[in-house]
Amino acid sequence: MNRAERRRQQKASEKARLNAPYNFSNFSLEQISKVTGARVEALKLYLKQREDEIREELIKESQEKLWKAEDYIAVANILISLYAIKMTWGFTKSNQRFLDNINPAKEYVERVGIEQAYQECHDLMDINIEFDSFDINKEFGFGESEE
Repeated sequence: MNRAERRRQQKASEKARLNAPYNFSNFSLEQISKVTGARVEALKLYLKQREDEIREELIKESQEKLWKAEDYIAVANILISLYAIKMTWGFTKSNQRFLDNINPAKEYVERVGIEQAYQECHDLMDINIEFDSFDINKEFGFGESEE
């Protein structure tokens, strides 16, 4: 084999090596910089931008899942209330009135706050609500105040 042939083969193998995909997962930024020819600062900026994009995407996806879960819980609570009305009074007509009043009741509770709405229900209807967690009671301001 002559010298020109060897150089051609050497260039072809270098070209093939450069075109081969790299597994950068175990590379340091300096190693990636050497392989790609990009500056470390540029790679850091690129990495930060990709991380920010992924973080924003995950936050958006998580928020959508949270909204769906909240909707599911709200529907379940309404259905439980409807069955409680039916089991208590046996009326099914009152269920429609109940549904008609859901949004105004929600707006009222949002306006006065959970604590005041609970206190009014407690005073007017002698209703006591129990929670599984003392932290929930404290968070919503229910129960005895510590003085």
